[in-house]
Amino acid sequence: MKKALLLLAFTPSMALAQERTYNCEVPKGALPEMAVTLVTLHDGKAGHIIMDGEQKEASVYPGLDSITFLMFSDDYSYTLHYNMNLENGDFDFSASGAKSGWGRGTCTEVMS
Repeated sequence: MKKALLLLAFTPSMALAQERTYNCEVPKGALPEMAVTLVTLHDGKAGHIIMDGEQKEASVYPGLDSITFLMFSDDYSYTLHYNMNLENGDFDFSASGAKSGWGRGTCTEVMS
């Protein structure tokens, strides 16, 4: 009985421990930085953004029904911010610094 309770206690955290990938699309004419792949890594608080085939490290901030990715450029001249709703896949994007702008798009989870 104790083993079953222990297993149930750790099941939610084990489910969150896997890598999750989201392909994000944008309306025609939107900023090119919005067409990305967002990836959360094993702990759910780190990840990366794949943009134009290039992988960039990102900080990941999980919420109750959303997840936020924050990326600083290598020279800190700009930041990219993606906030995705996990229920419907909609995301808000903003960029500041050398690249600036904002927009909205949709992400779909890649099932492996």
